[in-house]
Amino acid sequence: MSNFEKISSNASSAEVLTGANLKITVNSGAYEILDILVDSYKNRQEPYNEAVLPQDYKPDSLQLDGEHYGSSRHAMYFWNMCSYMQGGVKTGQAFKRMTDIFNANPEFFDCRLLSQFEPNDVSNKLEDYRLGRQHSVADHWVKNAKIMLEKYDGDPRNIFKGTTCYEDCVGRIKKNGEIGFNGFREKMTSMILYYYMNEGLIPEISFPVPVDFHALRVALATEMITVEPNSFYTYNHVVEDSLRLLFKSYLEKRDVCSLDLTNSIWLLSSNLCNKSLGNYPPSSKGGSDFRGLSTEKLRQSKSWQQSCGKCVVERCCRYYISSEPYYTKGAICPIEKR
Repeated sequence: MSNFEKISSNASSAEVLTGANLKITVNSGAYEILDILVDSYKNRQEPYNEAVLPQDYKPDSLQLDGEHYGSSRHAMYFWNMCSYMQGGVKTGQAFKRMTDIFNANPEFFDCRLLSQFEPNDVSNKLEDYRLGRQHSVADHWVKNAKIMLEKYDGDPRNIFKGTTCYEDCVGRIKKNGEIGFNGFREKMTSMILYYYMNEGLIPEISFPVPVDFHALRVALATEMITVEPNSFYTYNHVVEDSLRLLFKSYLEKRDVCSLDLTNSIWLLSSNLCNKSLGNYPPSSKGGSDFRGLSTEKLRQSKSWQQSCGKCVVERCCRYYISSEPYYTKGAICPIEKR
């Protein structure tokens, strides 16, 4: 029997399904929507013309021509960064603080040194940076450093030598018993491929977009895929797997660069959808401006102009999907646009 739990979303209360099978449909217009997003990104139309990638906040020494650019430390910075790409912290903020960690604790980015630490010692230092989950992150960092030394000479770039496809990379990285790395599955495999290819650290390999909240939001809001019921928890990974297959198929059929597809989706959600009316609770404040417009109506109008009003796929976007239920409980709660 299906179980329901009522939770509070930003815009309303929603019934969120747990413990039941979900019906997932990949819709016929999905490729066309992705075409629009990729073309818009490549032509630097809004919101891509002013978007800042979070990895731009990396340390100065990892910038082009920097002291450690192209080194194993460069690779380890992004490898360790993946531990904080699991929600609950804004990506830009995570990069800024990881840069502080890199500058203050360079030993955490050298597997030979990191592997000699006790996880508690690493955890105590990470606590100062307020990124959360420092105990599990520290444990993964130390254990993974030991695996990296044993199998790949302490350099995560060596993982990808001899790989020819995404599935090869998953087979080496995903944690599966004695194989793989702690905290890494399909999403994190895509994530590290994205960062390394973007930084020019490894040759190009086709990989599906990391299926995080941003990818889910864009795909569900525009009905690239539909899920019945449309409010659900993401714990069973079925939706993520379905969306990953869509991205893999699209990349193959359209011969699109994985970096372009990933950026077109991530930046749309983080730069526009995050500003939309549907990502925030309705204001309870009253009052009006000098033209007689209510404060709430005025706020809504500005919100729309700065988000949905600029979006190249607004005409086929059916839902607002707030980030708060997802980051606090793993729940997707679409609110149909009026």
